[in-house]
Amino acid sequence: MTVHHIVGASVPRKEGWDKVTGAARYIDDMVLPGMFYGATVRSNIARGKISKISFDRAWPGTNLSW
Repeated sequence: MTVHHIVGASVPRKEGWDKVTGAARYIDDMVLPGMFYGATVRSNIARGKISKISFDRAWPGTNLSW
């Protein structure tokens, strides 16, 4: 009877070499046509009310505001 020790055994990872060498592609590496980028913006006002969101300064020439 052959006993295979699986628990505690080192498992080779298929994607490991690409990650170590920098060849792996992550979501931040992808660029698509017309793609928007986002960022978290935190307020320095503890309990404020948002009255307007404008993207004019972020993307000159755009007309996006809510």
